[in-house]
Amino acid sequence: MVKKKMNDIKNKLHSVALIGFDTLSGPVLRFSKIFSKQSLDFDLESNLTSFYLMFNGGGQFKPREIGFDQFKVVTFMKELDLYCFFLRNLESGNYKEFEEIAENIFPKQESRKEKTIKEQMIELLEEQKLTVKQIKKHFNFSVSTVRKYLKSLEEEGKVECVGTTDKTNAYLYSTK
Repeated sequence: MVKKKMNDIKNKLHSVALIGFDTLSGPVLRFSKIFSKQSLDFDLESNLTSFYLMFNGGGQFKPREIGFDQFKVVTFMKELDLYCFFLRNLESGNYKEFEEIAENIFPKQESRKEKTIKEQMIELLEEQKLTVKQIKKHFNFSVSTVRKYLKSLEEEGKVECVGTTDKTNAYLYSTK
C-alpha cells in the first residue's frame, strides 16, 4: 500500500529542490532535480530568499504546502534545510511519504554545523590583527554591531584589544 502511494506521488512529481541556509549568504540552492519535461514557469534560483521565507518565516505559522496556479509545492524542514517537492495535480496527502521519498531522491547531506558569527570573527582575528572597520568588511553588519560582538568576545576572554594603528589610532583586535 505504501509503495503504491509512493508511486502515485512519484508519477505526479515534477521536480525536487533542497534549499539550505548559510548564515552569511542566506538561502542557497544545494540540490535540484527535474523529472518532467514540462516547464513550471518558475525560476527558483532567482526567488530563493522569498521562497525560503514563505515556508520558514520567523513566525509560528509555517505552511507545509502552497498551491500555485500551475503547480503545488510540498515541503518539510530538517535543521535549516528546506526539502521541496514541486507537484502537478496532487491532492493533499501524508507528509511522511514525502520524507520517505526524499531519502531515496536527495543526496545524503553530511551533518554540518554552521559557524557562529563569533566563531568566524575569532577565526579571522587568529590570522591577523584588525580594526573594527576592517572586521566590518568581512560581515554585513554595522560598526556598532561588530563592536557588540567584539565586546562580548572580550568579556568571554577570547579576543583582546592589542593597541592602536599608527595612522588613525583605531583600536586593533586579536585573539588571546
